[in-house]
Amino acid sequence: MKLKIVIGVVILIVIIAGAWYMLKRVGTTQPINIDAQSDDLILRDTTNTTTSSTTQGSNNQTDIQSVTKDPALKILAMQIIAKPIVINATLTDAQKQNTIKQIEEIKKQITTNYDVELPWLMLGNYRKSVQDYDGAIEAWNFLATIRPKGYLAFHNLGSLYGFELRNYTKSEENFLKAIKNNASNIDAYSQLVAVYETYKPEKIEQLLLDGIKLNPNDASLKIMLGQYYAKIGNKIEAIKYFEEALKINPTNSEIKAEIEELKK
Repeated sequence: MKLKIVIGVVILIVIIAGAWYMLKRVGTTQPINIDAQSDDLILRDTTNTTTSSTTQGSNNQTDIQSVTKDPALKILAMQIIAKPIVINATLTDAQKQNTIKQIEEIKKQITTNYDVELPWLMLGNYRKSVQDYDGAIEAWNFLATIRPKGYLAFHNLGSLYGFELRNYTKSEENFLKAIKNNASNIDAYSQLVAVYETYKPEKIEQLLLDGIKLNPNDASLKIMLGQYYAKIGNKIEAIKYFEEALKINPTNSEIKAEIEELKK
């Protein structure tokens, strides 16, 4: 029996819904005012799932600030949003019109103030949703440039490169940056494990061991490591980590069943 680990679907839904709600609240003619916790706030509803993203490490006011108010960055921002909207996905006319409308509203926010996280995050999300992957990469790379200590842009780039473009080298690079900037972003570990299963399975063990050191009270990382050991036939270590996960989450019947199965 395989235990289920929640990965990218939850984070994508929360990011899109939460970020767009905040974007709409401020309208389309005023800049969005985002405090130091805004990136993390988008993910906070996932805290009680296996996507345990909380405020730690470099996600503070000093680190999240942009690197500089560089005129060249503003020029680049304007060049990015001036590019035509590309829709490669199969959509109805109504869906296309709605998507274009939403993107145009996001562009207005960026024109007003390019140095804000949410519009770039959302621009990348919309471009990805219409399969304009180059456009999504461009938006998130810009966000990563102005917020080098943030993690959402790197996380989204890791996911796009890994699961849509199958560029595992770039996926690994970006997921590791996301983890470095927010070690409690458990979803990044989970998705990077999925990438490593295809790309570098020998790296899974150390990734999860490192993650457990940084997040000793997270059951999902221990479940993932237990699954890894069970898969390679190391029952002793598998049972060890499943039992550690069970101490954290004693009511989890799936963990109990997994341990019982391994002890047969």
